[in-house]
Amino acid sequence: MKRLLVGISTLLCCSLASAQSVKVSELVYQTDSYNKYRLPWVTQSDNPQSAQRINDAIFSRSVAYLPGNDPQLTLNNAVKQGIDGVASLDYGLVESNDNFITLAIFTEFCGAYCESDTSQFSFDLKHGTGILLTDIIRPEALSSINDMIKANIRGEIDALIKRQNKSPTPVEKQDEDYVDYQAFYGDCWVMRDEDDIRFTNSFSLEKGKLVFFNDRCSNHANRALDELGEFTTKISVSKIADLLTPYGRSLLSGKKDGVISPPAQLFNRMLYGTIGNKTSIAINANCLSKSVNGAYFYTKYGQPIELNGSCLSANAQSVVMTTSSGDTAAERIELTLKEGEYQGSWISQGKTLPITILLP
Repeated sequence: MKRLLVGISTLLCCSLASAQSVKVSELVYQTDSYNKYRLPWVTQSDNPQSAQRINDAIFSRSVAYLPGNDPQLTLNNAVKQGIDGVASLDYGLVESNDNFITLAIFTEFCGAYCESDTSQFSFDLKHGTGILLTDIIRPEALSSINDMIKANIRGEIDALIKRQNKSPTPVEKQDEDYVDYQAFYGDCWVMRDEDDIRFTNSFSLEKGKLVFFNDRCSNHANRALDELGEFTTKISVSKIADLLTPYGRSLLSGKKDGVISPPAQLFNRMLYGTIGNKTSIAINANCLSKSVNGAYFYTKYGQPIELNGSCLSANAQSVVMTTSSGDTAAERIELTLKEGEYQGSWISQGKTLPITILLP
């Protein structure tokens, strides 16, 4: 919930235009007095293709459908059918300038108990592509960024423990409500250290800085005792200027006409292409822990077809993905980066068709 407040403080009731050609309006479907499903809708008067890519990416991740010609109807129908335990959706505008926009999507999941999550999405407004940390930070510099975040989190924990060690009396330590922060956060930190958690996994772009988000140390049961909650680390772009890629420098320069194309890659992008040279498709898949996670869509219908497979990196030159029907692989997609696009074969039930995925 803590991360949500950054975006919710600037929630949009109608529309907002920070960058001249960019507007954000809302789509909302309310089921009752409490449960509400609210998503942003981006328009760009001078670049509708970019806006479509952004909206398709948000919809495909938030409600698992492409928005189609009537996004409000798509949202309504998705909610009525049920969105995998999602009890509510909301959003906030975090940043909008000439080169990029950052939106926070808040999701509440309910099962045995309810939990909330806020995902940050930053998009290049020239190309409409989601911005990855590996797009803007040189590969060899990622460990330096990771260490900065790690030191910041450790600093927050140490400062809290230091304050507590100065204040309690022996009587206060015997109080049943007393929480030993040395033990509470110490165990958490040791676990993170041993597991070599990547502290850079969740981030967003804001004006002049990169903002990184890391989970709280508490679980649901002891959340009320957690004084620190989720960790937010802000790093000034000027501080890490020498760690940026050429694309990162162009994107963060503030010069609208100077943004170059993002790195070519299949994963973590909203991409479009064809099967059999005629049938239009879209794909939005991630490479997480060396596994493919995502879906492709026939744009005429907008329904997801889940993708599986293995991947070594987001910028893989070649990849094989499959869909499944029960325990049987129903479709196989083989792709190789060639001449600035992904080309390959779609194979199912003895039938093979060419498939092409275009890059922005």
